[in-house]
Amino acid sequence: MILLGHLKIVKQTHLMMFFWSYVMEELAPKLAEYMPKDEVEGFLHSYSRWIGGEGGFIDFDKVTDVEPDRYYKYEDIRCREDVHLLRESLDKLAVVKLAGGLGTSMKCSHAKVTLPVRDGKTFLDLIVEQLIWINTKYTVSIPLVLMTSFATHDELVTACKKYEGKLNIMFFKQSQYPRVDIETKQPLWEHAGEKCFFCPPGHGDLILKIKTSGIAQKLFDSGKRMLFVANSDNLGATVDLKILSLLFGCEEGQDIEYLMEVTPKTFKDVKGGTLVSLDGKVKLMELAQVDPKHHDEFKSIERFSVFNTNNVWIRLENLLHLKHPKLDLILNKKNVHGRDVLQFETAIGSAISEFEGAGIVVPRKRFLPVKTTNDLMVVQSDCFDVSEGGFLSLSPLCHQIPTVRLGPSFKGVAEFESRFPDGIPSLKFCQFFCVDGDVTIKSPSLKGNIIIIAEEKEEEEPLVITSPIENKIIRHGEECPFF
Repeated sequence: MILLGHLKIVKQTHLMMFFWSYVMEELAPKLAEYMPKDEVEGFLHSYSRWIGGEGGFIDFDKVTDVEPDRYYKYEDIRCREDVHLLRESLDKLAVVKLAGGLGTSMKCSHAKVTLPVRDGKTFLDLIVEQLIWINTKYTVSIPLVLMTSFATHDELVTACKKYEGKLNIMFFKQSQYPRVDIETKQPLWEHAGEKCFFCPPGHGDLILKIKTSGIAQKLFDSGKRMLFVANSDNLGATVDLKILSLLFGCEEGQDIEYLMEVTPKTFKDVKGGTLVSLDGKVKLMELAQVDPKHHDEFKSIERFSVFNTNNVWIRLENLLHLKHPKLDLILNKKNVHGRDVLQFETAIGSAISEFEGAGIVVPRKRFLPVKTTNDLMVVQSDCFDVSEGGFLSLSPLCHQIPTVRLGPSFKGVAEFESRFPDGIPSLKFCQFFCVDGDVTIKSPSLKGNIIIIAEEKEEEEPLVITSPIENKIIRHGEECPFF
C-alpha cells in the first residue's frame, strides 16, 4: 500500500511538472500577446489552482457561525464630535466604486453607472454630488476611484470629463481573463478578438489591480490611509462618519485592517454571501461555494442571520503590504455560443481572510442596490427623499419599502419608462405591487396590496390604469378586492 501511495505521488508530481512546462513554455507567451504581465500572472495563478483541484465546494460540515459578539454594532458606535478630528479622518479616506458592469439586467448595453436613477441623475452623478458636498462641508479632499472594465472604461473616462475641476477622479481597469473550455480545459486565448470569450475575474481583482495600476501607492503618498469600497449601484453605500470614527477614533478600531458591512437578512437576500468561521478564521461564504444539498441551510435566516452588503473598508497600508493574496476561487459556469466554459472569479469580500478582518452589523439603509427595474421603480418613487448633497433616505411617511414585482414587459429600462408615461406613481403607502402583461400605468398612487394582470396580444389595446388603486386585484380589466 505504501509503494502504491508513493507511485501515485510520483505520478502526480510528473503530471504537475508537465503541466508547468506547458504553462511556462507555451501558454504564458501566447497570453502575453493579448494581456498585460500582471493579468497573465493573475490568470495563470487561478488556472493552476483550478487544475490543482481548488474552486470546489466548502466543507459545509466544518462551517460554524460567527459569534454575535465578534461583530461590531453600528448603533453602539459614537461618532466623533470634534469637527477637527472628523475632518482629519475624512482627509485620510478615498472612495472606490466598482463600475465595471453593464446594465444588462435592465437591457442596457452601456455602463450601468451612467443609468439615470433619480430625478434624471445617474448613479455617477449622485456619487460625485455626494463627495463634492462632503469635501465642501468639511474642507477636505476625498477622491473618487473607479474600477472600470474593458467594457466600461472608455465610456466612463468620457462621462467623467464634466466633473473636471470639481472632484479628483482616478481610474484603473479591471483585469480581463480568457474563459476556459470545460471539456478541453484549455483557455480560449485564441479568441482574443471575440469579447464573449473573455471576462472580468470578479471584484476581488481590485486587491491586485489597484496596486499594479499604481493607484494605491499614489493614494498613500497623498496622505490617504483608508479605502471605502462599494458597488456603484448601491445608493445606500455612502461615506459614513460613525464607521470612520470606529476606524480612526478609538484604540480598538485602529487594529482593524479590513471591515465588512453586513446587515440583517430578509427573504429577499437569502442568496447573499455571509460570514462564517472555518478552521479558526472568519471568511466569506458565497452560495456558489456551497454544495446544492446544503443550499436550503445556507439560505436559512435562522442559521445565517446577516449577509454581506459588499461595502468594505480596507486600511491602505495593510493592502500595500499584502503579498500574494489567495482569495477563494469561484468557478462560474456559462454557456457561450453553445460551448460550456468556466470563468475564474474572486470576491472582494473573501479578502477578509487575508487581513485582521472584522464585520459590522449596519442598518438596512446602508444597502439600497438597484439591480432590476423592480428596484428602479422603488428608488424613483416617493418612498425616498433626496437631501442636499444627493443622499437618498426613506421618507418619514413610508414605514416599509414595498415589494415590487414587474413582469417581462417592464424588464428593460426603455420598456419600463414607456409603461409609466406620467412618471412613477406614489408608493409610500404601498406594501406589495405586482404587474404582468400589456399594461400602461398612469395612476397617481398605489396603496396597500395590488396585483394587475393583462393579456399580451398584438391585436388588443393595452390595459391603461388611470385612477388611484388600493388593495385590488385587476385581472384582464376585471376588479376584485385584495384580501
